Amino acid sequence: PISSRFRKVPALWNIFTEMGKSVDVVAWWASWPAETVRGTIVSDRVSYSLFGYQADAKSLPSATYPPDYLASLRDRLVTDADVTLEEVRRFADITAVEFQERRAQIDRTEARKAYADPVNHLTRILASTRNYQTAALDLLARGQPDLMMVYFQGIDEICHRFAHLMPPKMAMVSAEDYRRFHGVVEAFYRHQDRLLGDLIAAADPESLVLVLSDHGFKNGAGRPTDDPPYIEGKPGKWHRLYGIFMVAGAGVKPGPIDTVSLLDVAPTILAMAGLPVSEQMPGRVLTEALRPEAAKALNPAKIASYDSLGVPADAAAPESSAADAEMIANLRSLGYIGGAEAGQGEGEKGGDGGELTGDTVTYHSNLAALHLKSKNYAQAQEEVDAALRIVPDYFPAMMTQATLYQSTQRPEKALEVYRRVLETGKAEGGVISSLADLYVKTGRVDEGIAYLESVRRQKPGDGEAALGLGKLWDAKKDTPRAEALYREALRSDPGAVEPAAKLFEILKSRGEQATLEPMVARALEINENSVGHHNLMGLILESRRDVAGAERHLRRASELDPDFAGVLANLGSLLARTGRTSEAIQVLTRAVGKEPANYEARVNLGAALGKTGRHQEAIEQFEEARRRGFRSPTLFNGLAIAYHETGQMQKCLDSLKESLSLDPDQPQVKSMLAEVQGQRS
Repeated sequence: PISSRFRKVPALWNIFTEMGKSVDVVAWWASWPAETVRGTIVSDRVSYSLFGYQADAKSLPSATYPPDYLASLRDRLVTDADVTLEEVRRFADITAVEFQERRAQIDRTEARKAYADPVNHLTRILASTRNYQTAALDLLARGQPDLMMVYFQGIDEICHRFAHLMPPKMAMVSAEDYRRFHGVVEAFYRHQDRLLGDLIAAADPESLVLVLSDHGFKNGAGRPTDDPPYIEGKPGKWHRLYGIFMVAGAGVKPGPIDTVSLLDVAPTILAMAGLPVSEQMPGRVLTEALRPEAAKALNPAKIASYDSLGVPADAAAPESSAADAEMIANLRSLGYIGGAEAGQGEGEKGGDGGELTGDTVTYHSNLAALHLKSKNYAQAQEEVDAALRIVPDYFPAMMTQATLYQSTQRPEKALEVYRRVLETGKAEGGVISSLADLYVKTGRVDEGIAYLESVRRQKPGDGEAALGLGKLWDAKKDTPRAEALYREALRSDPGAVEPAAKLFEILKSRGEQATLEPMVARALEINENSVGHHNLMGLILESRRDVAGAERHLRRASELDPDFAGVLANLGSLLARTGRTSEAIQVLTRAVGKEPANYEARVNLGAALGKTGRHQEAIEQFEEARRRGFRSPTLFNGLAIAYHETGQMQKCLDSLKESLSLDPDQPQVKSMLAEVQGQRS
């Protein structure tokens, strides 16, 4: 739980205010204390405050701006006690007796008890959602601002409480709970759609409307089978990387667009509102979502930074409220705060409403991961250390620490961390596999085999231990033993992707990859949304000359993970080989854009460009591959042809010679070399 003071840069509502535009904000994260704006802010603390006690502007300082707006709205706001059985039964199959029993459990002096029960938590979600909808509709009725921002937290909360109860029934779910709650998530999505419809109906018909989420949620066969979605401290296990982005209104071009980053939202909103974009913003304006004339009309101006706006002085540090404790209890029930830090999180300033400082293990661990991604290694180390001081065996922080050691050329330290993680007994999937990779990278394969054999003895039947050992024997060129271990890993977990991919490479070297088809088909029965298995099935079917089937699976993999460059490279290569060169160029260009270091995509793109006569562009792709350290006969043969077509004969000769130095057994290349040498003589 963080406040508006945690923000290091101005929010959109600060920018719009400073630029003379009006703005209304409802429930946006990190909006408390409410800042002075040219409009209204209903902060994210308003509904939380209602559950613990009767709130007004005096009892919850800076809950809204202007401060008296909360009082004007107070009579129309509700608490969970106002949610009726009839409302709850639109979502869950609960009897009147069950409802009354669960409502009687609520002890208002201990917020966590209310959130621990799914029915009571549902009533709080419904009450909070209704309150913010009431505020949003009230503000629209008073006059629509230049920018209105409304955040609904309900879908995230509902998924964390009920996604494991959705169809098809999971083994971890009792028959009775499934009967009661299997329809909650779907019903809430319909409810949220109706709320959105009401907002759009109340807005000016010419409004530009953007709908977005910060992530998606796993569902169906793709859900984790070991823990429910509210497991403490591990909410991300159930998050899906891809969320929702939709935009509608005047000037918008119908149809799909490529992946949108959260960082693209602010610059897009600024540009569409006629305001300049900051040079410091890493995102881009989504011009591809607009018709050409609308995109051309956008304000092209940029400014160096909006940071000078700062934070208004009147937002400087009022007392926090009991709403903080309510928020923490809610976040813990959703898995966002782990049990090891929960008491510490509530008691940072005495546990009675003191200001939240961010001194929690999740805060430091997440910040460390962000610094690591930005290659700010010193700051990452500082935050990892802070996280591990709070909870010494906190798994996410330990994994970040291991990655940090690898990034800073300290593999010995990384090995120690991985082994320590395994010793805690709290390791999650991927640790043993990563440890095996590191043993290979450091040339300590025999030591790794000895260590993982001991792990395997302690965890008989563990598929990941077999996978790790398979990698190590693979590195020793003992293919039969590696293959046996990969098969053992798949017997343990038929839905695992990595051992299947490793086994595919072994079988492909013998021309036997098609024999893997039944195993991959079984994995897709287990999880129809497995990107890796759709990709493998595409490659298998192509080897059987089933082009239509291969394309179907590769396209499905691309739909599930639009940014997976390897899948795009495979799809683009298939299209190129089947004569659809123009479409292949589009797909391969996307692949290279997603992963510039993808060798296969870049070389295949160069070849496809060459086929369409775009030889200079082909040369650029091939040369970029060479600059990145790639060397292969395919690369140099493509370069030779492109240089020949553009009349650069010496470079053509040089490329042919490099190709033959890598693989002398190429009769066609030798013939071309002799022909070019003859022409030059």
